[in-house]
Amino acid sequence: MSRAQLATLRHDIRTSGSRHGPLRLGRCRGLSSSTYGLLMGRDAWGDLVAVDFSCDYYRLFPPARPRAVFVRMLPSSVAVVAALEHR
Repeated sequence: MSRAQLATLRHDIRTSGSRHGPLRLGRCRGLSSSTYGLLMGRDAWGDLVAVDFSCDYYRLFPPARPRAVFVRMLPSSVAVVAALEHR
């Protein structure tokens, strides 16, 4: 993944607060409903970070929340995942 692609995904996750809701795999936009994977990287402290995604949603575990939330990707993130999927 390029630095630009990583910056796109980081921006998406950083601004995800208003986009979470139920997971609706039947309503994928820009990716097939069979698209799934795990994006892995390291944070500023070098700790491993992983975000799993299905379709055009990813799952986050916000601090102080007992359950995961599903967040629809921004179109820019959908484009990154689509590009990585076709490598």
